[in-house]
Amino acid sequence: MKSLFISLLLIVIISLQLSAQLPTNEKGQIEFSEVVQVEGISKDDLFNNAVRWFAEAFKDAKEVIQLKDKESGEVFGKGNFDFSNVALAFSCYSGEITFTIQVLVKDGRYKVIMSDFIHKAVSNSQCDFGYISNGEFCTSNQGQQTKWKVNICSDIKNDIQSTVNTLLASLKIAMNNTTAIDDNW
Repeated sequence: MKSLFISLLLIVIISLQLSAQLPTNEKGQIEFSEVVQVEGISKDDLFNNAVRWFAEAFKDAKEVIQLKDKESGEVFGKGNFDFSNVALAFSCYSGEITFTIQVLVKDGRYKVIMSDFIHKAVSNSQCDFGYISNGEFCTSNQGQQTKWKVNICSDIKNDIQSTVNTLLASLKIAMNNTTAIDDNW
């Protein structure tokens, strides 16, 4: 039974990586959006958990968090992660992927939205893919489209999927925290 589960899990993971199609919103833009129920946790506690998560998930929460409004229950930020292409011939595409992240909280639930993924190469702006779309080449403004650009685009989308999965998993753990901060010291 365990081996069947592992086999099915591997098939799902491989098929996701091969398709390299990321979820989109109604405008066709790449967007990861999820509403998560967290019974018994107040809006205030969820808000505090979200702010704490931003501080733990990103190198510099002060740079990431753009808006923090406890009354409306919103934390909005701009995150980034490194993209590294291991092939020496395509190393100019190494750089970072920036994105926006919004966490909205209400009593017993929260919504997270990650969108606006942008690739920026470190060494050469001609290697920027810019705003990432779900197309075969990631973007429409890349000039001549070639097979290797398709491969790099696929790598970028796989990195986006992997990073988002990791962030969403860590956010779920953080948001389920019901332990109040010990202020009795």
